Amino acid sequence: MTAASQTQLSGEIFKTDLIGISIVCPFLEEVKAASTLLEELFHVDEVDVKGGDY
Repeated sequence: MTAASQTQLSGEIFKTDLIGISIVCPFLEEVKAASTLLEELFHVDEVDVKGGDY
């Protein structure tokens, strides 16, 4: 478990990561549309785009 996925208060550990998903888009143009749709439907804390420099 990473530091980002847990918070420690008063000796107790609270897990904050409940789910993680990966979205694979065959075309780079579809990444933004998929990201926007997911952000509209769910509360998103963090987005990591792999290969975003291309």
